[in-house]
Amino acid sequence: MAKRSKRSIRRKNDRISDLPDPILCHILSFLSTKLAVSTSILSKRWKLIWLSVPALDFMETPPSHVIGSVLQSRDIKLPILLARHRYFYDEPKVLNQFILAATQRGVQTLELDMVGAYFDMVESVSNVLSCKTLTVLKLTDVVIHDYLPQINVSSIKTLHLYRICFLRNQKYKLSFFSALPVLEELHVNDPIVVRGSQYIPPQSEEIKAMNKCLPNLVRANVCDMELIPFFSFSRELILNVKQQMQSVAV
Repeated sequence: MAKRSKRSIRRKNDRISDLPDPILCHILSFLSTKLAVSTSILSKRWKLIWLSVPALDFMETPPSHVIGSVLQSRDIKLPILLARHRYFYDEPKVLNQFILAATQRGVQTLELDMVGAYFDMVESVSNVLSCKTLTVLKLTDVVIHDYLPQINVSSIKTLHLYRICFLRNQKYKLSFFSALPVLEELHVNDPIVVRGSQYIPPQSEEIKAMNKCLPNLVRANVCDMELIPFFSFSRELILNVKQQMQSVAV
């Protein structure tokens, strides 16, 4: 009887397990995917909960086969609203699979940290920049080539860029921002670098066109003075220009 009473007490005290599935999924969405998966061993109640969590967080960079296994285990009909991935020169196939899984499931917030890798996989980049559900995009250590397909990121409202490099084409850098018509917040924490091409300052006609590129922008935190022409000051705009002390090799 004592054992039964102890078990019943434990069950009564386990109020978290009694919560509805959507609430448990919401709680697990604040954890890394690795930790969320580990909750499956707690009890039968938790065994399948992690499969419905609307977030994929691989910033701890688990092995490629683990990422592939997680993606294959999830129901393709279930949404992924938040996706985060840190890429350490791993298999490009896994990265493509991750991005495709997120974009096909209506991802709204996507964070990619490429750790200096060349972001030259045309399929992956095309899927990111053409995702119509994406509203928040965070890119770190990304090298963007000039042969990418046409950009169509018309849904992005918040953009974070850190250590971004455009290769060979200064004008592609301009067209990148020109494809953000509904952007409301822009955060650039390091000067954007253009390598492999001689820098040519934008002409007056180009500056006029740039001023019309971000009509909905209301907040900008930048340390790249070259981006200033993109901001039209005829409206209310919170602009914070940071001084960048270190030099950047081009």
